Amino acid sequence: MHLIEPNTPILQHSICDPLCTDPASTAILQSWTFEPWIIIPLLLAGAIYLRGWWQLHRRIPRRFSVWRLIAFQSGLLALFLALVSPLRALAELLLQFHMVQHLVLMMVVPPLLWLGAPTLPLLHGLPRSVLQYALSHIFASTALQQLGRFLTHPIVCLLAFIASTVAWHVPGLYELALRSEFWHEVQHVCFLSTALLFWWPVVQPWPSPLRWPRWTMILYLLLADLQNTALSALLIFSERILYPTYAAVP
Repeated sequence: MHLIEPNTPILQHSICDPLCTDPASTAILQSWTFEPWIIIPLLLAGAIYLRGWWQLHRRIPRRFSVWRLIAFQSGLLALFLALVSPLRALAELLLQFHMVQHLVLMMVVPPLLWLGAPTLPLLHGLPRSVLQYALSHIFASTALQQLGRFLTHPIVCLLAFIASTVAWHVPGLYELALRSEFWHEVQHVCFLSTALLFWWPVVQPWPSPLRWPRWTMILYLLLADLQNTALSALLIFSERILYPTYAAVP
């Protein structure tokens, strides 16, 4: 009877096979993507918010409590995990993980960021010269104020969210995003930006003015849920392959 040594090629090959041949396992091990264009803005946003929050917390601690800091930083962490962690690589292999990634970008990150009431902390966290320029040139602009009021109107927020969600799940555009890194990032920007708009009237981050009565947000959320339910049903019960890229995955 001959025993096989643990370091023999045969045993090594048999142990390695499951990990080396399984795309999901390989993605988990190798797919953390620490890209500077993602990491640096997230770190800057977190640091600027922390600096501004600390100043405001000392002045008005009840308005800027610790839970706001936790909410905002948790939103940044969720965004980091959606864009940098193995979830990103798995999303390119499996539709289920791609949907999870989109849910994080659209349903987790935005409300957490808005719960942090980020406007004043981010402004106060900037260097004084930058803050003075922003207040005197950017926020004083009548055109930008009108644009802001238009973009944060609940109807505009809802329609932008629905249009972005539906458009990017049309097979042609979805496949384009899967094949092209550039268009994939454009898709993520669209999802995140329209989701930020969508959650604005729901969370109503302080000190923004109330546009609609709070009870109307129930109807607002129900309308959004209708399109999400319809889209989910289409993906689940479709009798044909909507996204051929996933069919080619082993």
